[in-house]
Amino acid sequence: MMIFFALATFVQHNDPDWYFWGSVYLVPTLMSTVQAFSVTITYHYVYQAFIRSCALLYSLLTLFHAYYFIRFASNVSTQGWIDSTFESQSMPSSSPTTNLLIVDSEEGREFLGSLIALLWIIISIYITTTNQVGDAALSRRFKILIFIFTLIPIILWFILYTLEVYLC
Repeated sequence: MMIFFALATFVQHNDPDWYFWGSVYLVPTLMSTVQAFSVTITYHYVYQAFIRSCALLYSLLTLFHAYYFIRFASNVSTQGWIDSTFESQSMPSSSPTTNLLIVDSEEGREFLGSLIALLWIIISIYITTTNQVGDAALSRRFKILIFIFTLIPIILWFILYTLEVYLC
């Protein structure tokens, strides 16, 4: 995941708000680097407090982006289940159909990126607390789950980039 978040940090150079999303992806990159190369630091209470506060901040960020994606990117107000107080605001799309594909809008991709970062931080918290108990505490199934979760974003990124190149 260190490589994935490093690549995600690098590709933010052409984003209008690169300073925000670069830092959002840089924090999990640094956390993964520390966990990979300096395991003794992860036992320190300052690192534990830092990683838990990052989990809180990233959960708030993910909730905000979930709301933002549902409200502005999916055009659900045209379907009538959001009250008419938002009618005066302009919606990004002119079609009345709902578009809930996450990868089709920037808001959806931002939500997905913050969700991946949040899940990785939660997994990092679990890994650092179980490493204090001992490596035997990490079950074989959980190690397989971590491995699969590590591969999924990289594979999805490759597939979406390949489709974007061939479809455009």
